[in-house]
Order: sequence, then C-alpha cells, then structure tokens
Amino acid sequence: MQSTLSEVKLRHLASNLGKEWTALATYLGVRSDEVDRIKADYLGSEEQIFQMLMIWWQRWDHSNRSGDGGALSFLQESFVKIGRSDLAQSISDSMGPPSDWNFEVYRNEFIRYYKDAMGVVPLLPWLASEVSKINDMYVKLKYNEKDSKAGRVVKRYIGSYEDMLRLEFHDGQPVRFILLSGIAGSGKTTIVSKIATDWALQTPGSTLSKFSLLVALSMRELKRAPDLTEAVFDQILAKDTNVNPVALKDHLRSHAEEVLVVLDGADEFDKEGSQLPTEGDIIDIISNKVLRGCTVIVTTRPHMVDKLCKLNPCFTRIEACGFSEEGVKEYIEKFFQGEDPQIATDLYRYLVVSESLRNLAKIPMMLLLMCLVWSEGHKLHETLTELFTDAMFFILKRHFQTTDNLGISGDEDLFWNELKDTVKELGKAALDGLMLPGQKLVFDVSDFGNPAVVDQACKIGILSQERVRSKLRSVQCVTFIHKTFQEAIAGFYWATLAESNVDLFNHYLSLIPDDWLASTLEYVFRFCCGANTEAARLLLSHVVSSFNWDNSKSWRFHDFKKVGILDFDIAMRLHDDIKFCPQINLCFLMHLEAHGKELHSLMMPVFKRGLSFDLKCSKDVGLAFGFLIECASVSNPSFLTGLTKINVESIDKDGSAVVTRILKHAVIATDVDLEFDAASFKKNKGVDSSWQVSLGDALGSMQSLKTLSLYCRPFPVNMDLSVMFRCLAQTAVMKLECFALQGFKVDPSCLKQFLEQQDRLCQLGLSTRSLVHLENNDHFWSAVFAGLETQSLRVLEVSYSKHTGSQTIHLDRKYPNLEVLKLSEDGLQQEDLQQVVCVIPKAPRLQELDLSGNRIRDVFPSLVEQLPILNHLEVLNLNDTDLLSDQVVLLARDVLSTLPNLRVLSLSRSYHHYATSITPDALLSVVWWSCNSSSLEELDMKGCVATIPHRNKPQSGDESGEDLPTPTYSRPPGECSLKTLDVHRNYLGKLTPQFIRLLKHMPALKILNMNAMDLTDSDAIYLAEVLPSCPQLQELMLEGNDATLGKDGIEALYKAVQKLPNLKHLYLDVSV
Repeated sequence: MQSTLSEVKLRHLASNLGKEWTALATYLGVRSDEVDRIKADYLGSEEQIFQMLMIWWQRWDHSNRSGDGGALSFLQESFVKIGRSDLAQSISDSMGPPSDWNFEVYRNEFIRYYKDAMGVVPLLPWLASEVSKINDMYVKLKYNEKDSKAGRVVKRYIGSYEDMLRLEFHDGQPVRFILLSGIAGSGKTTIVSKIATDWALQTPGSTLSKFSLLVALSMRELKRAPDLTEAVFDQILAKDTNVNPVALKDHLRSHAEEVLVVLDGADEFDKEGSQLPTEGDIIDIISNKVLRGCTVIVTTRPHMVDKLCKLNPCFTRIEACGFSEEGVKEYIEKFFQGEDPQIATDLYRYLVVSESLRNLAKIPMMLLLMCLVWSEGHKLHETLTELFTDAMFFILKRHFQTTDNLGISGDEDLFWNELKDTVKELGKAALDGLMLPGQKLVFDVSDFGNPAVVDQACKIGILSQERVRSKLRSVQCVTFIHKTFQEAIAGFYWATLAESNVDLFNHYLSLIPDDWLASTLEYVFRFCCGANTEAARLLLSHVVSSFNWDNSKSWRFHDFKKVGILDFDIAMRLHDDIKFCPQINLCFLMHLEAHGKELHSLMMPVFKRGLSFDLKCSKDVGLAFGFLIECASVSNPSFLTGLTKINVESIDKDGSAVVTRILKHAVIATDVDLEFDAASFKKNKGVDSSWQVSLGDALGSMQSLKTLSLYCRPFPVNMDLSVMFRCLAQTAVMKLECFALQGFKVDPSCLKQFLEQQDRLCQLGLSTRSLVHLENNDHFWSAVFAGLETQSLRVLEVSYSKHTGSQTIHLDRKYPNLEVLKLSEDGLQQEDLQQVVCVIPKAPRLQELDLSGNRIRDVFPSLVEQLPILNHLEVLNLNDTDLLSDQVVLLARDVLSTLPNLRVLSLSRSYHHYATSITPDALLSVVWWSCNSSSLEELDMKGCVATIPHRNKPQSGDESGEDLPTPTYSRPPGECSLKTLDVHRNYLGKLTPQFIRLLKHMPALKILNMNAMDLTDSDAIYLAEVLPSCPQLQELMLEGNDATLGKDGIEALYKAVQKLPNLKHLYLDVSV
C-alpha cells in the first residue's frame, strides 16, 4: 500500500464509521457479495470496515486517475455522499505536516527505546543483572471486565490485551479508556512492556497497527509537573534527540485518534498511593479533557480504581487476575526451559495439590520466587512458614552471593542471623500496619525508625522504595515487595514476642476486632503459629475463644420432617449448627503450621457441638484436618472422645481410614452422617474391601449411636456396602432411632438382619436409585420390610426410580405412630399405590403425605375417599403427578374442607416430568376453593398451566372441561389464611384478571410468586390496584414477564409497591 494513505489512517477511518459503511462500500465500488464475504470472514465491525477500505485502496490504479491524490479526493467525495463530512475534513487535516517534522524518523526513536529498554524484564527486582527477554518469559494473564449494574458487579472474561483493545460499545464504537487494575506483583508492568515491544514490531494487521504512535510512561517516574511532552523527553527519548517538542505536541494533538497512551502505576504517583497529579496535561488526558480521540490505558492497584473512575466515568474496568492454571504451568515450563522437563513437571504437580500455594502461584511475582526456590533443591515445604522462610533465606543468599557483602556469602548461620535481624527491624511496622483498619501497605521511611535498615532491606529486595513528589517536597515511599511478605515478617515478629515480651504479644491480641474476617489476618496468624510453638498456643487459644461455638440449635425430630431424610445434601442441612466454616478452616491450618501435637486439645471448644468436615476440600485443609485427627487419636484426653455428632462428606478409600479413626474414639457419639464419593471408588469386584470391615467394626461398637445416615454421590453408582453391613449385622450393639441409606447396593439378607436388631427405629429413609443392578428388586423390598419393626416408626421415606422394576412395596403392616410418609419418584406401580391408599387407615396420626413423581390418576378416587380420615394431616405433596383438571378441582373442593389442620398443599409441575398440564379454569378453581380453608397457609401450583405444545394439549378424560365447577370467583365464603402462593410459570391468558381478583381476598398473604406468567400491561395495572388488599405482603416476584410487560404496567406497579408497608423484596426484570 502506498504511503499517502497509510494503514494506520485507514484503521482510524474504520474506527469512526458506523452502520453507514455498507453505503460507503457501494460508492467506492466494492460489490455487495464482497461485503457479505467480509462480514463472514472477519469479526467486529471495525475490522470489517478496515478490510473493505483495504480492498478499495489496493484496487485503485495509483498510476492513473490522478494517482494517490485522486484516490484521496474520491474517498472524500464518498464520505460527503454518506453524510460524513467530518471524515472528509479529517483527511484534509492530516495532509501537510510541519516542515520540520519527519514522523517516520522520530517514531523510530520510540521503537528503538521499546525494543531495547522494555524488551527485557528483570527476573528479580533487586538483581538488575538477571534479566530475561520478555518474549521468552511472557505468559498471558487472566483478565475480567468489571461493570457495575444496579449495585451488582458483572464480570466478563477477557482473553488478552489484544481483546482489551478490540472492545466495542453496543453501537460499534471502540472503547478508548481502559483501566487495568491488579494487586502488587500481578503482572501489570509486564503487560505494559509486552504492549510496547509488540507495537515496536510494527506487525501489519495486528491490533496495535492502528496506532501510529505509542506513548508508554511510568507515573512514578514523573519528576516535574506531569506534562505529556516533557514526560516523553524525560523517560523515552534520548538526551541527544533531534525531536522538536513543539512539533511532537502538535502531532499528538492533530493525530490523537492514532495515539495509544499507556500510563503505568497510577497508584505509585505519591507516597501514600492514593493521590493523582493535580496539574499538567496527563491528568487531563485521563479525564478526557485534552487529546480527545486517543486511546488510554491506565494501570493501578485496586484501591485507586474508584478515584480514577470518578475522574473519568468512561473507563472500562479490567482486572488482572494473575495466571490461569494453564498459565502457571506454561510459566514454569518456560522458567526451566533447557533443563530436565521433569523438574518443571514435579513443581507444577506439587503446587496443584496445595490450595495456598496454588493460589499464590497465580501471582506472577510469587510464582517466580517459587521457581527460584525450587531451582535450588527441587523442593518446597508443606507449610507457608517453611516456604516463606526459604524464600526470604534465598533472597538473602542471592544478595550476599552477588555482593559478597560482609564476607558472609558462604556462612549460612550468618544468613539466619541476618534474617532474624530483618524480622526484628521490619516486623513491628509490618504488624502495626496490618492491624490497622483497612491495613496499611504503604509506609514512610520514618515508620521503620532507622533509614539505614530500610536502605539495606531495599538492597536485599524485601522492601521497595520510590522517590515521589508530595506537593513541593520529594519523599521516599516504602512498600514490601508483596503483601504476603509483609504478612510473613509481621507474623514472625509477633511470634518472637511470645517469649521476649508477652505483654506486647497480648496487646496485639487485643487489637483484633470482634468482627474480624478470617481472610484478613489468616496469613499473619499462620506465620505466627509456624514460627513459635508458644506463640501458636497463645494465638490459637485466642482465636478459638473468640467465637461462640455453643450457640447452635438443638436437634429435634421435626427437623427431619421439615427437610426429608433423603434430601440431597441432607447431611450439611441437618448439621447446619456445626457447619464447616472459615474460622474452623483457619484453626486447622494454624495447628498444622505449628506442628505441635500437644496443641490439638485447644480445639475442644470448636467441636463441642460436633464435627463436620468435607474431605473434598483443598489439599492444605485436608492435610491439616488429617494431622489434627492423627494428633487427637494418640492423645488422652482427646476432643474425639467428647464428640456427639459427626458428619463427614466426600469419603474416598483413603478418607475412610480417617473416618474410622474418628469413629473408634467417638465413644459417646449419637449422630453419624457419612457421604461417600462413589467416583473415587473403583468397581467393587476384585477391590480390597478391608476398609469396609474396619468402618463396619468401628460403627458397630458405637453403643450410644442413635442416628446413622449413609449417602453416596453421584448417581448412578455401583457401590456395594454389603461387607460393611455384614459386619454391622454381626457386631452392632447400637439401637438406632433414625436410619437413612441412599445410593448403595446392599445384600438384602444383610440389611434384613441389621434392621431386625433395630427395634427402636422411628425414622427410616431408603432409596433404590442404585438398585438397578439387583436381579430381583421385589425380593429386596420384601426382605427389608420383613425385618422392619413398624410399631415405633414415625417417619418412613422411600425414594424409587422408574428403572428398578419394583412391583410392590409391602406396606401391608400397621403404622400406629407414623407421622410422615414419603413415597416419591416415579416408580410406584398401580398395585403399590393401592397399598398406599390402604395404609392410610393404618396410620391415623399421619401429618405429612408425599406421593410426588408418581402416576396416581387411576387410584385418585380411592385416595380421595381415604384422605378425610387424616385429621392430623398438615402437609400434602402431589407434585409432578398425572392428575387431570377435574381431579385437582375435586381435591380442592371436596377434600380441603375435611382436613382441618392442613397447612401446605403442593400440586406443582416440572418440565422434566410426565406430569400433565391442567386448564387455566381448573387452576382458578383450586385457588378459589383454597381460599375457603381456614388452615391452609401455603399453596404451590407452579407450572400447572403450560404453553409447551406437548403439555398444552388436553389429556384423555380432560378434553372439554364441561364437568368442572364454574365458580364466579367472588368473595369466598370462608376466611382465607393463605400466606404463601406460588403460581409462577402458569399461562392463564384472558383469565389472568380473574386470578388477580382473587388476591383481594388474601389479607394474610406474605409471599406471592407470579414469575413467567406473560403478564400484560393491563394485568399489571389491575394487579397494582389489587395489591393494597394484601397489606402483609413481604415478597413479590414478577420476573420473566419482561417480554409482555410494558412501561405503563411497570410504572403502575412501581407506584403500588411503594404503598405496601411490609414489602421487603420486589423481583422484576425491567427497570422504571
């Protein structure tokens, strides 16, 4: 391409064109089929426009038709024809640069500087001689675009800096202001160097090729009033440059659209890291007051983001998130390039299994240090204390080996003394800063007392100091090279006080606020514990005592009724009072750092209410938990002997040994929930089952055990626990009151023998999800119920699968004390359902009946006849059944009035079930008749009236609906007690106003869910008129109606809800 109209200029023109570009293509002679091909081959409107202009320019005969001048005139005329005279003028303005300005020559000075000075990066900031070419070490970071919307922060993944520069607004205009934030050591400056060196390559067609000039400046090196031109001469151009300052400034102003300005380290401008320039044109560039049209990238630490966004709300916020998992691996491989590949592989594997190290490795500076330490002996330590001791020792060693200072390069004892002196001199300021609200990370030299100490620490590389301007003075700003180093030195210093000055140690304990978060001081605590055993004892005691571990609710029988024995993740829900929390996590890790086996006794208060742990945790926490159990199992006294409740999840074969050790010592435990991770077990055939024998023996010896729940995830599984149950049947001494088994295969004879011993059982939950492999599933259930003592049974929950082939569930027994009967999932046959109907008279105390997920249409008449017997019934769940419209109306009309204690009626339908749709009129009838019940508080009918074609067709026996009652939907004769009404995902159409009218008679209503009902403006306006009749309303859900709801309806609702005195939550997709 000729130089008259450069590629850069064409890209500039492309970036300023919008939808009119296709019309321009017609005037320029680019055919419509060529435009279509461009749209198919290239992403982004700017790139498509650029390619179209390239086709025209290359097709132009530059030797004729007045040459390049004719091409420029023709392009200007075309711009005028499409109404873009401004672009036509810009072509004229760009012609005729100053006579003393040779742009190509002067641009080469920028290119040389970026290639030479920014083409290499130091491996260590304190050893300038150790550098690497940036392209040999550069690894892409992870980025997130952050956008605040209505108080929420929305994140979007950005793949590279090239993607940042390709960002566009919805109208196709390019993003011109980018704010790149990240913590110290996250690679922001490296990104700036990469952008500069890539631009210097001048690669045609690259994202950077649209910028004719790149100005990359470090804000901490701005020495005078921060003026852009002066900064360029100070930081980029050579002292003997021939560049004319006036010509440079004029060029920047006249070609702003072709300029990329990168300002690195906005947070480093002043010593506090919180101020920005108040004069000069750099702050005006950031604020978009001068050099308008240029693209600006500003890098900063997170604390300056808000201040910069206030200066310029147009900033698009991008967060540097460090390396990805793949990036960590790539960096390690590049670091050890040329060495044995196994060295890099071993380090990466070591980091993957440790959450603390894995997370730290995503920070570029920390990963570099880990690579440096690993290179010394191919070894890292398990604890953070040992790792950071090695890291700082390594920094000292490398420093003194390089300088041979004090003649100690070969004396490791003197290295350690130097490290201790460093901790002593820097530790107090480090700890004082972290104990402050918000945590102080930027210091003045005077904060450390002795300036010589600061100078030495900076030379070693633990501190970093910068000279910055504060008003008219020049001052030193001091920071640790990374926050974790500050935390390590602070923790080490704090630990020394446990022996040298206990009063001061306790003073720092008193500074910990009552509402502190475990994440804010976690590393300080861990480093302190790892440095000194006595400090660990004092600090761990304080952390344990700072939380009230005894404020949990006691277990009650109706907790099981509320959540269900076989509910997914039931163990964590039932053990919510002892739920694993970050504070317990921290205690485990502090104990591991201390490596003091005698300290486990300090954890007794933590487990006063029980032990709950998920073995599918980070390697760090898992190791810490295992170490704690190991210490407690070999000591007396031990917190294990005092446990009453035990919940362990994600148990694999190795984890079963830890569980067995816990159970053997938990001699007074009454409740045990165990969840097994089936994916981690191989198929049982041919696999050593000794772990089942050990676990069965441990469980069988627990004389105080009352509740045993065994779950297996995920489904389907092929995990056989017959060996364990054989042991239980032979050795069990416990008398269970609650037993749940879900997701396992068990020999029926073993299970029958086990159940025969449990004559006090009052709660039983069984699931046949995994019994698809049984040849005779019916024989299994015969054996189970034959061994079951039903006289004391209060809760029976059986979950079937349609794959089991069950023919009968053997309920031909008396259940005089049964309160809860749940027979869910879609496996019950008609014979089974007849037994369910027959068991109702045998369970007069039934309070909850759940037949969800079954085909009950054929036995419904018999069921309706029996339900009125249940005077104590409180909950009736018939979700995802095949009931017809007339049947649900009959249930509401004739049965509700006979159940004086019924509180909850649920008839909802799900997408994935065979449940049929009912008519809109049937739903209205159910709601109307429900209003007659003086006890009913909750009605759930979501998804009953569907628009999905295969569910919206009338079902057999439901074609006309002529036999349905046709109430007038006037005021019901009874007093409505409904508090919760869920009708979302019902499409009532023209009957929607009649439903809304019924709300007038629900004065006690607190929760109303009308999501996804295709509400119209008129519906919403009417709803707004009716809502004052529900003065107790607290939650109103109207999401999913945005496709049919307009401005008038929304405004009416908005006005109405403001008058509801108790409304706490309104859910609506669209804003007013």
